[in-house]
Amino acid sequence: MKMLHLLKKSYYILKLKIMLIVRSRMKLNKAEEILNNFYPKDFPNFSQNNNINRICDLMIIVPVYNVECYLEECILSLLNQKTKYDYQIVFVNDGSTDSSFSILKLYKNDSRIKIINQSNKGLSAARNRALEEITGKYVMFVDSDDYLANDAVEKLLNMAYKNDADVVESEIICFANNVITQTISHGKSGRLENSNELFGFACGKVIRAEKLKNFCFPENFKFEDTVMGTLLHPTCARVYGLEENLYYYRQNPEGITATSKKSRSCVDTFYLTKYCLKESVQRRGAPSYDEYRRYLKKCRLNYIRTIDAPDDVKESIFILTSQLFEEFFGGYSLKNNVAVDDRIYLLEKVIRKRSYKAFVWLMDCWDFI
Repeated sequence: MKMLHLLKKSYYILKLKIMLIVRSRMKLNKAEEILNNFYPKDFPNFSQNNNINRICDLMIIVPVYNVECYLEECILSLLNQKTKYDYQIVFVNDGSTDSSFSILKLYKNDSRIKIINQSNKGLSAARNRALEEITGKYVMFVDSDDYLANDAVEKLLNMAYKNDADVVESEIICFANNVITQTISHGKSGRLENSNELFGFACGKVIRAEKLKNFCFPENFKFEDTVMGTLLHPTCARVYGLEENLYYYRQNPEGITATSKKSRSCVDTFYLTKYCLKESVQRRGAPSYDEYRRYLKKCRLNYIRTIDAPDDVKESIFILTSQLFEEFFGGYSLKNNVAVDDRIYLLEKVIRKRSYKAFVWLMDCWDFI
């Protein structure tokens, strides 16, 4: 079986190298025209002035929109925390049209709960509304169809206070229909080498409030968590992982991640890659080698997220991705880096050659190479 796998891998790589000869004929201006006609998006805000008034150890922010089936489980998991720390839960009802707001009002008399009601503006706007008045030394984001283990606050804050941490994140348990589908973990507890090791999610971690003082999520964009790894995490020096099952992420078939592939908004994944890169360069100067490697991996993720888009749109994204590569990462190379996955090497070659045909082949054969 191993020999057969090696033969298949050799075949896929050989065919890829042959395809590299064919460079995409789509010009940059044509790619921009196609994408703009399909789904135009302007540069978003990435910062807002948030007031910090610490009255508790932890502020938990929970956006709520049409989650009547799951909301009570989330609420109870937050209220039933076994901890010595004091915390406030801010629920932002983002114009729910089901019974979500009625469910929230059942708990309005609990002193730990604050409810904000607003017209529907989206997940980012709901989070940003709560961030305007930060009340905890640390902040945590929880999605309203997810839930916490009953010792999550205790364990996360224990590590945060003990190490004066900027960020502490736990394992994330992904589940669907009460069955665990995946565990996302660092494999150990302790200080991480750098912020690039942090997971790209907003949830499942506590964040020092000061790191969020001038921060906001991009509004009217899907995949808003892109800002975590590109703009927030790089500002954090003391980062820790906790090998504990503390955050439970529901893979909701009606959620944003699942439904975006069928929508024009799937293209937001590229726009945020582009705009976050430009914002990062404006804030901190030329991107680092770690950011270069992250950019290459993001190219793969963007393809997966836009796989149902029209072919000309996908090719335009590839051309614009290659242009950004040349503009910001032209001086970097993976050469002689033995720690890099072979497939990332191949992806680098494909982007440099601007061979869309080879790119699609590599993406489709990714699991076999």
